[in-house]
Amino acid sequence: MDIKTITLDGQVLFCPTKKQWEQLFKNPYIESKEIALIDFMKSRIEMSFLYPEVNYFLAEYTPKNKFHFYSLLKINNEFIRVHFENVICENCNKRAYISATPSTKDSYILLSPEEKTKAKEKALKYPNLICKHCGEQYHRRYTIWQTYELKNLL
Repeated sequence: MDIKTITLDGQVLFCPTKKQWEQLFKNPYIESKEIALIDFMKSRIEMSFLYPEVNYFLAEYTPKNKFHFYSLLKINNEFIRVHFENVICENCNKRAYISATPSTKDSYILLSPEEKTKAKEKALKYPNLICKHCGEQYHRRYTIWQTYELKNLL
């Protein structure tokens, strides 16, 4: 399987298409290396098919001879390392639908300290959003993207 790659923050990432992900769900190997946690990530990856900004890419994790997942947000034609979640507003206690925060450690695993700093700086140039329910800014989680509707996979 010929999967497109990009280099982001000094790291080579494999970027499967929707069709390639569907094949990888059945046979979770690239170049005879296992894709770790693919069953756990399957529903998240399928959700990403509905939102063009949401991406899941893979990087080789050499010590374990496996592939590691990265969640990336595409804004203004650039990829930002993020964690996708349903942020809860600390002001009104309501949930956003899907939101992206660049402030979790798992977004920067396997990067050198210099690349980690650059990647975080790139992400933090985007403004911290406000809650769509009450209009107050998020404080617990720096949130740079959120959906305003929840799309259905069916």
